[in-house]
Amino acid sequence: MSDEAADRAPLVSQGAVQEIDTVATAPLEFPDFAKEFDRLRSDAQKVFDVRNYEQWLDQELEPHTVDVGEMEMKRDIQTMAKEAAKEDEGKMIERARELGVKIEEARDHVSKYFNLGKDLEAETQWRLREEEVAARERVVFEHQAQEAALLQDLSRRYGVLQKVPHDPFSWTVEWNMAPQEFTVNVTALRGLRSKVRNGYYVVLCSVVDRVGGSTIRFSTGESNFDLTAALPPLRVHAKSRNVDRYINHSVELMCPSPLLLQTHAVLQFELWQLRMGNYDPVDKVVGFGFWPLVGQDYRVREGKFKMPLIVGEPDESVDTYRQMTSLIEGGLQYWLGNLYFEVKHLRRNRDREDSANADQEDLGGFGGGGAVTGDQLRLERTADDIRSLTFPHLPPRLFFDDVKLGGEGESKITKGDLRDMNASLWEKRSLLEEEKANLRTELVRRKSRSMARDGDDDEEITEMRMRSELAAKGLTKRKLGEFYTGEMDDNDKMRDSHVLIQEHHFALASQREFFFMGRRFRDKARIAWSIVTYDFGANKGGPWDKSKVVMNILFFIIGYIARMTVHAVAKYLFLGFLDVPITKEVWTPWHIDIRFDHSSRFYPWDTVGTVAIGFAICIFFFAFMSISFFLLLMIFDRIPYGMSRFALWFGITTALDPLFTSIAEAAAGNMDSGDPFLLYNQFRREEGTGLHGAILTAFMYFTMVIPHLFMLCWFAVFVHLNGRAIDTYYRLVYPESSFFVPHDLEMGEPELKETVKLSHAYRNDAGDIKRISCEDVMARYVCMFRERLYTLLNIHDNNPDTWVNEYFDTIAVRRPRYVRKLIEDNLGSFELGSDVLLFMKRNFPHLCTYTRHLVGDSDEDFYYEAELIRGISTHSTALEDEREMREFLKSYFLSQIYGEKPVEWSREDPTKFILKDTQLLADLIFFETSYDKIRSARLWARLRKFMEGYLSIEPDQPETHQAVALPNFVRGDRATSIQGKPAHGVLLSMTQENLARNTKSLQRLFSITPTGIIFEPTQSSFTFQTHHTADHVEFWAANATLRGKKIEEKIARKHNHVN
Repeated sequence: MSDEAADRAPLVSQGAVQEIDTVATAPLEFPDFAKEFDRLRSDAQKVFDVRNYEQWLDQELEPHTVDVGEMEMKRDIQTMAKEAAKEDEGKMIERARELGVKIEEARDHVSKYFNLGKDLEAETQWRLREEEVAARERVVFEHQAQEAALLQDLSRRYGVLQKVPHDPFSWTVEWNMAPQEFTVNVTALRGLRSKVRNGYYVVLCSVVDRVGGSTIRFSTGESNFDLTAALPPLRVHAKSRNVDRYINHSVELMCPSPLLLQTHAVLQFELWQLRMGNYDPVDKVVGFGFWPLVGQDYRVREGKFKMPLIVGEPDESVDTYRQMTSLIEGGLQYWLGNLYFEVKHLRRNRDREDSANADQEDLGGFGGGGAVTGDQLRLERTADDIRSLTFPHLPPRLFFDDVKLGGEGESKITKGDLRDMNASLWEKRSLLEEEKANLRTELVRRKSRSMARDGDDDEEITEMRMRSELAAKGLTKRKLGEFYTGEMDDNDKMRDSHVLIQEHHFALASQREFFFMGRRFRDKARIAWSIVTYDFGANKGGPWDKSKVVMNILFFIIGYIARMTVHAVAKYLFLGFLDVPITKEVWTPWHIDIRFDHSSRFYPWDTVGTVAIGFAICIFFFAFMSISFFLLLMIFDRIPYGMSRFALWFGITTALDPLFTSIAEAAAGNMDSGDPFLLYNQFRREEGTGLHGAILTAFMYFTMVIPHLFMLCWFAVFVHLNGRAIDTYYRLVYPESSFFVPHDLEMGEPELKETVKLSHAYRNDAGDIKRISCEDVMARYVCMFRERLYTLLNIHDNNPDTWVNEYFDTIAVRRPRYVRKLIEDNLGSFELGSDVLLFMKRNFPHLCTYTRHLVGDSDEDFYYEAELIRGISTHSTALEDEREMREFLKSYFLSQIYGEKPVEWSREDPTKFILKDTQLLADLIFFETSYDKIRSARLWARLRKFMEGYLSIEPDQPETHQAVALPNFVRGDRATSIQGKPAHGVLLSMTQENLARNTKSLQRLFSITPTGIIFEPTQSSFTFQTHHTADHVEFWAANATLRGKKIEEKIARKHNHVN
């Protein structure tokens, strides 16, 4: 033990010391000493410390008395010390073990509480997150509740909440009762060529109630004014062959509010030729066109559009879009050109000038200056004053005569000022007359020179007539062109025409909207109801049209009398067939009273027939009229309005025949033999109560009126007013591929014949003549089946994400409209199978939805879903439709294909390919066809002559795969492999020759496609893309252009050889 431990050891007790002294003084007996020593040692071990015992031995016992015992005792003490050390070591080990156990327990306890703390922290965070989400939901719910209250309040006040363009944090209220303001920017007028004469032309825009209708007028309480605006006059050079005539001027218009506007309202464009001296003595309309102003939401449609213009003046003979298309398809002599324009809303939440400036910045020049608005036209009193104010640089009698004015204007211009302006204009007119005399002198002088230039005399005369605009008071041609008029002839010749064509479209709906919006009967019925009520004279925004109301009342009376007559005659003949004696017969304009005797021969079935015969014959007569008028409409494309209105009112009175008959019979007192009371009286006589007869009568009338109502709705939609309802519906809903629009460079057969005739008769003073040469151009159409199969075989990657995307990015998905006769098995019809559409609706709603409302909730406003729905903005260009079609197909097939291609080229033979999966190949090629079985059958019909065991092919069994060899289908030769039917075109070239001088030059080039399209190609009007084939006009344009270059090179080589 250490000294410090010894100091802390307890002292030996006094009793123990005395006992040891007594033992030490007694005589030693060695035999008993050991026992006694053992006893004392055990006692000492219990009482003393080991160190005290050794000290006592050193002090009290003598060494010579305890030698032996001491040795043994030391030995024992050492043994005891070792045992004590071992015991202490064991205790320390046990203690260490206990400490280790306690440390592990403490560590486990700490870890347990640490994990519990982490769980508590995570739970706390989750609770905080849940509370935050709940708080957000409460805020959103409160916001939606407040917004719903706001929207409800706005709806009561006829308002709609909408986003402000280019500002995601601002909203504006569009009041449905407020007039809609919009801007029309007329971009270009293409395809005119020489269809119009030289002179000034004005494009007049008007808001019209329907196709072929009258201009909508606004009433301010004191005055009325038409919704009409005109562009500044533009000069046209008739002999110029340039197709691109850019205008780029805008006008501002307004139309009734969405609640007051009808779906059949249109925007009418008229091309006015202004009077110009003795050449054109009167102002006249040379072309017109109608454009649907609103969509199904009754709001003005925005976008870039193109529209064909028809030759002549608008009249009642053209009152549907179908008739306009029929005129153009029947012959291009009725087609004047294509008008390109853009419609854009004017937002009421911005200042008008700021809006115009912003629009010009966004659209790159949208909107031009110098527009003539309806307000400016409204300031004047007379037509002369209007002309002088609208076109101060022209003589006063140059504008149209039928402008309607009303009310007092707010302008400060007085009549005296206007007279002064007219006087100055008449002075300019006298100068123009003097210039005409000089023009005649100049014409004679130039003819005498006999200039041998490439241009003909007509072009020189045209140039000289242009000089008639010059005035003597320093007014030059340059100033006149820059300050007063816009030139439509040769400006911007190098502008890219393809951008103009691709950005503008004719349809209002995209292909996706046509696919997935659903062609619902209720939309047709809503448009039909709007048209029928408008024809009745109804006007939401003002007094009804009295003339229409009186006319419809007259037709109602005629229809009522006709229905009453048919009913009575049918009943009369049926009673005569039954040999029932008639006791009374009174014919009046309001009722025909026929009474008869109830004899024993009048059986229950005879009663039922008498009750139903009149109503049934009326229904049959209306159905006969409806079908007959429909056939007449299909044959002659129109029926008189009087016949249509008579049939409609006859159908309406027929639907109310039970009500009218009951009222008339009850008023006449015919309660016994009146039609509605026959079964009631029959059951009352036989069973004592007529309740069963009344119920049976009501049931009979109900079952008969239901099919009649369906027939009436069908007549109102498809036949009434030349089918105006279905025509409007088709125009609003159908996509770009469903309409016919002539190409800008297209020309009619009469125009080509006239050109050839003039070229044969051409002679000039220099001795130049013109020759026409004809050359056949042979090509082949593309077989869509072979093209798609070859494209799939030439993809060298079996990763589905790669080969599916590459396949649908490469193949042609549609044939042009003018080669639709070549469509086989729906290939290239630009459609999708019904099963494909259903799959897309169920699995890809974000690609299919085209709506402004949340899916499944028609009460929410559209902007909540604007982030989820793709392409919420309206678009319908051909390129965008085709891009969307490819996206549909990629999404559809990528979601179902997980393996390699269904076909691949044979490694041994380049003329064969290996067919692995027939169903997948059929789905990839015939995706326009509905149902997989039909697609597989069509693939079998294509391949059955070139293979055996088509039905035995299994995708998972390589031994069943078949090798197929199609004729003229070779790997590496795409042009030969995809060839279809032959295509025969014609190329006409016009050259100007001078036999005396031995000169020759190519003047014009015409191409006639196999489908009958005649056009004069130019380098700036076609895209010349490599994928264009004989199906496309661009293919023949490229051939014609290349052939023209070869002709010019040949002429140049011949001329150099002669020199």
